[in-house]
Amino acid sequence: MSDEDIDWSTVKACCGPATSIPSLLRDLASAQPSQRSHAISELWGCLCHQGTVYEASALAVPFLFTAAKSLELPSAERDQLLALIVHIGLGEDTTWRGYTSWEVVQACAVAVKALLPDLAAWALVGPPEARRWTLALAAQHPNDWASFGIDTNQLMPNADPATAELVRHAVAGTAPGEGVIDAVLASNADLRDYRRYAALPRNRVRSAPSECSSRTSASIGRPEQDRSDSRNDSNDSASEGPRDTTQGNHP
Repeated sequence: MSDEDIDWSTVKACCGPATSIPSLLRDLASAQPSQRSHAISELWGCLCHQGTVYEASALAVPFLFTAAKSLELPSAERDQLLALIVHIGLGEDTTWRGYTSWEVVQACAVAVKALLPDLAAWALVGPPEARRWTLALAAQHPNDWASFGIDTNQLMPNADPATAELVRHAVAGTAPGEGVIDAVLASNADLRDYRRYAALPRNRVRSAPSECSSRTSASIGRPEQDRSDSRNDSNDSASEGPRDTTQGNHP
């Protein structure tokens, strides 16, 4: 399917009809870095604004994935596109405060989950960004991941043993021992939210990912800008209960 086959004027994005999406998707292939950067930032704002998803989000997922696989794309931009894809599929996290319907959330979760086989195959031979975000998505769907028979260690060739064990638990849907968590947190402050969310019950609703697994996987693979934003939100989330800390203002 081409983006021209979709009537984007009838599809909702963050600020109304998703009429800007086709041109933004095409700008991802631009030879101008500034144009690509602007497109990525705008797509985050249109499709996953502050963690909220829309009808257009699910429809855009395969086009984002195609763009991310471009050989000409710089590593940082590929990382941001794969991050956007995975965050679109975070399931019930995106229903925070009822900003979107469950049907839309479900469509997004299903669209992103459908990419897992292709993403995993690419990760085995592709760039580190593909490996990182495959693991993040696998942690949301451990049963599907287990069916692939892929050794998680293949996707973590340079990880320290403690971090590798933590990720293995994440993609298996199991809880690591406190000693493993302590060892990882001692050297990786970006995963400091892991302990808090790992304590939450794993409650998978339909095919959407759970609060625990999605938070864990997002912390493992979150881009630098997103990690910074989540740190700014940490105090608010403690008082308001579970919420999505993904911000729309990505570079």
